[in-house]
Amino acid sequence: MRIPKVPSLLHFARFASKEVKVADRRLREMAERPPHINYVPAKRGARDHLILGVNPEAILASVERIKADQQRMANKAALEAFFEFSPQIADRRFADVDPRYFPIGRKLHVPVNPFLYSTGGGVESLLWPSFWSNLSLKEDQLAVYGTVLDMVFLSSYDYASCELELADLGKIPGEKIRSVRLFKRSDIPTLTTAELKQYTDPFAEAFIKLVEDIRGSGAGKRTPERAEAPADWYLDQQPPRP
Repeated sequence: MRIPKVPSLLHFARFASKEVKVADRRLREMAERPPHINYVPAKRGARDHLILGVNPEAILASVERIKADQQRMANKAALEAFFEFSPQIADRRFADVDPRYFPIGRKLHVPVNPFLYSTGGGVESLLWPSFWSNLSLKEDQLAVYGTVLDMVFLSSYDYASCELELADLGKIPGEKIRSVRLFKRSDIPTLTTAELKQYTDPFAEAFIKLVEDIRGSGAGKRTPERAEAPADWYLDQQPPRP
């Protein structure tokens, strides 16, 4: 098994659970069977379209050169859904957003990395497209996502006037093709700090237990309460040395 990375707040929300055993199962599934599809080409193409003005035909043509069939088809489908959505935001200007990190305890830090900042047409927003074929977040997992985003970005001085635009580019449950669903911040529940801790603590416990097991560090000799990450750990990056 490989120690899994958590590349975004949306990924963290997928792992979120009030039960350590559920978070543990989800993390171990990721460690044992890492996803064979990634949407980096789709993300790059969407960014190039919005910031650099690259036309959709050129972007889709570049995706056609991906050799792996599933990777190519998945990224193409994601971009086609994105290009259905992009005319709605064509009158805006866009800028990259530097990621920030949310500490969840045990020296673990979750990346909070909106896709782009946008302004124009009377709208100022953090744009966050989900390129997955299925967003598949339950209401409480969406609440974890929205609450952490509030705490890290939307309550800060720089972004206090921003709306959230979470664009789900996947398949609606029961449907066979992708479509576009747009979530605003008001569409997503909010957790109190105490309620959020009911999700972050089990994740931290499960994650560190998994790391101990993978590294063969004698996890059985240490209780979860005493387990500690070896150093500050930014979960979208390579693990620190033990």
